[in-house]
Amino acid sequence: MLNFGEKFTAFIAKAPAAVALRATLQRLLPAQQLDKLFNDTAEKQYEKTLFFSTLMTLMFDVSLKSTTSLHKSYLKHRDNVPVSLATVNERR
Repeated sequence: MLNFGEKFTAFIAKAPAAVALRATLQRLLPAQQLDKLFNDTAEKQYEKTLFFSTLMTLMFDVSLKSTTSLHKSYLKHRDNVPVSLATVNERR
């Protein structure tokens, strides 16, 4: 069996379906493809600093119960989010 490390193994034990779903979505929809899909189909929306894939990463955390709120997801990923929490809240 693969060794994923203590923290990841604990998460798998707690929410195996969420881990499997997130891994599948990330594999099927990598950030670059997600951003391209958004740019190809968006009619009024635009990306300036906050990419669609970044917002999706934050929302995946909440919807798959990795975190309990968008605020907590933002704090978890803040090094990779180039905008403020207020901007994230405006865009969702």
